[in-house]
Amino acid sequence: MPLVFKGRSSMLDTSKWREKKGIIYLTVTSDGTTGKEWIRRLEDKGFHLDYYVESALRFPDFIPTNGVTTEVAVLKDSLFSDKKRDIKEIHTEAKRRNLVTPNAEIACLIREKFSGKEIDAMGLLWIITMHEPLKSYYCGIPCLLSVGSTPWIRATSGNYIGTWPIETGFAFAVNN
Repeated sequence: MPLVFKGRSSMLDTSKWREKKGIIYLTVTSDGTTGKEWIRRLEDKGFHLDYYVESALRFPDFIPTNGVTTEVAVLKDSLFSDKKRDIKEIHTEAKRRNLVTPNAEIACLIREKFSGKEIDAMGLLWIITMHEPLKSYYCGIPCLLSVGSTPWIRATSGNYIGTWPIETGFAFAVNN
């Protein structure tokens, strides 16, 4: 069935994710890919990684898993008022819903599985993975990995102070 979103008709496959009450659910499975391997794998598929992401993926804190299937819950911006869409409120809402901190590799798995058009169809411009912040060799600032409706994977400050923009989703793992 065609999906109509933002006034556009699309034939996107929406069976890879579902939305319920402002939360997008999707599933990804890890395969042991290291951070250095992710850099090449994503670039080979035409994705762009900013310098901070490449640095964070090379950092020893990036620890991949193998064969782990994770149900991911993406809290949409619509769950928060404009003034309450800050990191503290996002973590409070995740805890209230019994969601847990995901592995950083979730960002890479989401980037590989979902096109920019599919992320756009979710009603999002960005999905920020709320993993433990990774350090970057480049600047030492802890960062969160994010993917969006463009073919990029970017780093966002893990110490972000302020309100996140609209059309941003926040990815956590469902606690099994």
